[in-house]
Formats: sequence, C-alpha cells, structure tokens
Amino acid sequence: MKVSIAHAAVVLGLSVGLSASSRGDVPELSLEVEHLLTSMDSMPTLAQLEQTLTGDAEQQLLDIATTYHQWDVRVRAVRALGLFPPSQRVRDALKGLMLQTSAVHDGPMVFLVIAAAETLGALRNEGDVGPVATLLNDPSRDVRISAARALRSIGGASSVDALRARQNAENVPSVRLAISEAIQAIGESR
Repeated sequence: MKVSIAHAAVVLGLSVGLSASSRGDVPELSLEVEHLLTSMDSMPTLAQLEQTLTGDAEQQLLDIATTYHQWDVRVRAVRALGLFPPSQRVRDALKGLMLQTSAVHDGPMVFLVIAAAETLGALRNEGDVGPVATLLNDPSRDVRISAARALRSIGGASSVDALRARQNAENVPSVRLAISEAIQAIGESR
C-alpha cells in the first residue's frame, strides 16, 4: 500500500507541478526574477516574490521549480514555495518533484530532492510523512539526513514510527545521529 501511495503522489505531483513542462514550456525569467532567485546571500521574502512575480506567483514558482534549466534557480524556487501559505497544489508538486528526482543521483539533482523534502517538512502536514519517509531509504546520506530533519519538522507519531523503522538499519553515523535527534525532538514537543 505504501508503494501505491508513493506512486499516486508522484503522478499527482507531476500532473500539478509539471504543468508548464507538459505544455513544452520552460518559463522565461525576467532579470528581476532571475536575480531574486539566484542571490546567494539571502532568501527572497514573500513580499518581494509577490511584487516581482506577476499574476499567480505560487504557480510561477511551481513552474520554475519543476521545469527551469538551471538547477540552482529550481532549488531556490522550491525553497521559496515554503514562504507561501500551505496549499495542496504546492504539497503535491513538492512530493512529485521529490520522488521523481530522488531516482536521479547526478550531483545537483540531489540538492533539488533535499530542498523539496525540507520545504515539505516546513509545511508541517502529517499527511506528508509517507512520501518524506521513503527518502530515509535513499542511497544518498545527505538525502536521508534531510528526510530525518523534515520528519522532525512534521512531527507526530507517524514520523517517529518511520524514523524508528529506519534507525536500526542505518549504518552511517551522521544519519543515525539525525534520526536520533529527530526522534528526541518530536518526543520533547509532545
């Protein structure tokens, strides 16, 4: 059943989040938007995003996050999505993006998976535990650490169950530490 839920999240996330891609469109960014999403020393604020992006800013960021040709701009767009009030379309797109790109381990795409997991965790919806928990089995230790941190942010009994299920199988000390810290933090917040 967990596999079918993960696959459903991928299909739903891709159908929502990759709308520009399905049309064959890659978003064209104005210099203002590109500068806002490439500045390395600060994250844009919600007000800056809403002022710079015209129309449906959230959808524009979703299109950038899922289809733009520069991975660093995509990562910043994913992180910027966490500034908006949580919406189902963002959650679905992040899950789809996270699960789709977790299968691709060619350097920069790992950063996209990490950003999607951390942003999903920051939205703190217990319904997202399953897709995030699948990343605890990812080949990348950095992705597994990010998954543990995202589950820590989400909290709840289902996050603890997922973390405990992975804890004994984990052999990398830094990942085991992230898992232990997440379990402890969730326990303290109850």
